[in-house]
Amino acid sequence: MRGDRLARQWLILQMLLKHRRGITAADLAKELGWTVRSIYRDLDSLQKAGFPLYTEREGRNSRWALVDGFRHATSIPFTSAELMALGIAQGLMRPLDGTVFAEALDDALAKIRATLPEPVLAYLDDARDSFVHAGGPSHDYGGMSAVVRLLKKAVEARQTVEFNYRSFSSGSDMRRSVDPYGIFLNDGVLYLVGRCHVRGDTRNFVVDRIRLPSLTADRFRRPPGFSVKQHMQGSFGAFRGPAEEVDLLFDPPAARYIKECTWHPTQELEEAQYGACRLKLHVPVSEEIARWILSWTPHCEVLAPASLREKVEQAHHTSWARYQAGRIKKTKQRNTGPTAAKAAGPIKKIRKRRKSRKPSGPPEG
Repeated sequence: MRGDRLARQWLILQMLLKHRRGITAADLAKELGWTVRSIYRDLDSLQKAGFPLYTEREGRNSRWALVDGFRHATSIPFTSAELMALGIAQGLMRPLDGTVFAEALDDALAKIRATLPEPVLAYLDDARDSFVHAGGPSHDYGGMSAVVRLLKKAVEARQTVEFNYRSFSSGSDMRRSVDPYGIFLNDGVLYLVGRCHVRGDTRNFVVDRIRLPSLTADRFRRPPGFSVKQHMQGSFGAFRGPAEEVDLLFDPPAARYIKECTWHPTQELEEAQYGACRLKLHVPVSEEIARWILSWTPHCEVLAPASLREKVEQAHHTSWARYQAGRIKKTKQRNTGPTAAKAAGPIKKIRKRRKSRKPSGPPEG
């Protein structure tokens, strides 16, 4: 595979940097556990990529080395996998472009790249293209950089923050006073987690709905042992609540994919008849789990709990009614619209002419 070849070549490069007097292809093959033929092929690729390699005869063998100027000017404390991981992390941070988080990672990677010579940079760019994060739906936080920066400062300084927060259900704004404990990213959406003084408990706030934030002079202490990871443990997505056993039945086409992934730490998979499978989760029964189940329509059936089954069933009925109403509307438009009237016009005229036509008399003899 291309990724394996790039990782192998990176190890060869590190071995050449390590051996000041050079090293033979046979010794490289022995230390790295590959064939000599593969080593020669990789050395040739490194030369074509621009690395200043040269050979020096020593008896019957040739020692491969990097020119002194390049070797002394180059320090690579990372493995290829580590550098590729940083590149992938940069891709994962793209939803946060324009915020302090993406800027910090970009600055760190820029400092690393500044220490690497041009051939290494070109090689890494080629290697990074082998491992790409395709991304998915995300929010644009470029216009909210000031808000995110202020929230980050409040979390670090343990400083109470006030802001207007728009309720998703009512659409109205309410002024909130919050002790911010942390910030987390879930499915491309940023959340602030903290104790809400208005509600009197720890809640998650969608950063997109935060307006006019301001720092107060009040300081707070985070609860001992609190961690955002533990806070989110057991939830399905971003919102928390009392966990219930959710029992789902997936038909064979979906079951094959369901079995390939870990959807939640609490999941239990069971084989069912004819290639189907049952997935059991211990999660809060929220809008998030309902939307996820509906995304598997028509391949998933909710077996339990009854409240979730009813919610999903009602969503299916609503969707079916909407499609039926749209179908009836389109049918009426076809039958009564301008096109239908225009098509019916000539027929009516013909019928009218036929009615006004006088009957002919008997043929004359």
